[in-house]
Amino acid sequence: MDQSHVRVSQLVSYYICPRKIYFEQTRETEVKPGLKSLLLKELSHLLLDIITDELSEEDIRQAFCDISQELPHIYPQIVEKTTSRELTACLDELDIKTIAQGLSDHIREDKKKLLLSITPYTTEPTLRSAKHNLTGTPNKIIKMGDELAPSLIRTGKPPENGVWWSERLSLAGYALLIEDAYDTVVNRGFVEYLGYGRLREIKIHTRERRMALQILHKIQKIYRKQVLPEKNLRMHPVNDVRIKKCAA
Repeated sequence: MDQSHVRVSQLVSYYICPRKIYFEQTRETEVKPGLKSLLLKELSHLLLDIITDELSEEDIRQAFCDISQELPHIYPQIVEKTTSRELTACLDELDIKTIAQGLSDHIREDKKKLLLSITPYTTEPTLRSAKHNLTGTPNKIIKMGDELAPSLIRTGKPPENGVWWSERLSLAGYALLIEDAYDTVVNRGFVEYLGYGRLREIKIHTRERRMALQILHKIQKIYRKQVLPEKNLRMHPVNDVRIKKCAA
């Protein structure tokens, strides 16, 4: 495993379970996205072509139909072992009505802002910062006026307000990378919860930046000194119901 640069995803891994970083050092683990994740990611890229003043369930259903035809050609190494039955089952699990309703709400509220918020300035760029010894690949970089902002695509349910803390941490990490790569200042980030048709915009605060850098330094210390960290040392009192107790 390359230890010269910490990955943004490892910031969240450390937050969830510090020992996970230590034990993963000797493992070359490539995490492949699930089928649902791929379907929703491609829906995100297709939205610009299908959003009008109205968006129906049939529009979303047809979009997924088109995506399922293209998926093996976009991700041949991932989808090659997927059967048509598995793909159909995954499509059946998607809540088309909820997705259409959520996106329609955004269209009615502010269609122009929605389109700006999902239009990529660039898609899946691999960013590396020599300054921070950090690397990562956001799903998108969005350009709003003169501002650049990282954007994540998630399959899970959004919180009642804002985004989950782990996603705030990821956005802060990507903000550091974008600032170094583009010589700019990043003030906000986006998360697309497309399984629910929801888009959330947040301001990236000082506390998230501070925590991202603190965790980055702790991971680098693990690599340098090969010290097994204490488990479950939460760095911030956060109510993220999706984070499980560290069992390592």
